[in-house]
Amino acid sequence: MQALALIEDKMNEELWLLFHVHIKRTDNVHPALQGVTMDSFGWGDFAKMWVK
Repeated sequence: MQALALIEDKMNEELWLLFHVHIKRTDNVHPALQGVTMDSFGWGDFAKMWVK
C-alpha cells in the first residue's frame, strides 16, 4: 500500500492524474412544493419556492 501511495503521489505531482469528483444527487420533495432549484452548494433557493 505504501508503494502504491508513493506512485499515486508521484503521478499527481507530475500531473498525470487529475482528480475529479462528480456527485449525482436526486432529491424528492413534496409535490405541493413548487419552484425548487438548488444552488452550487446544494441549498434550495428559498426565494423561488412556493406551495401550491
